[in-house]
Amino acid sequence: MHADRIAWLCDMLGMVTPTWADKGASGKAEIAALRNDTFHESLFTSEPLGFALHGVGTNDDLTLEMEALVCRLLVALLGASSCSYVRTPINTRQGHLLIL
Repeated sequence: MHADRIAWLCDMLGMVTPTWADKGASGKAEIAALRNDTFHESLFTSEPLGFALHGVGTNDDLTLEMEALVCRLLVALLGASSCSYVRTPINTRQGHLLIL
C-alpha cells in the first residue's frame, strides 16, 4: 500500500519514520491522505492545486520535512546508510554535516 512505503523504507534503512508517515493507532498515515487528495482529487490541503496555502493542517513544515527525508534516503540508497547524517532529525531547519 502507498501508506506503508515511507515507513518500510525508513525501517529498511534504519531511519526513524516521520510522524506524518506513521500509521499509529488510527491506522492511517497523514501523508497517505494528502497523497490521495493530491493525485486523485488534485487537491493540496483541501484546496485545488495552486490555491492551497502551504503550512495549513497538522504539520506546518511537511514539505520541508519531506525534502529532508528524501535527501537522507538518497544518501542511504547510494550506499552510505551507516553515516550519521542519515539518522539526523528531519523536523528542524538546522543544517547537518554529511561525512562519507
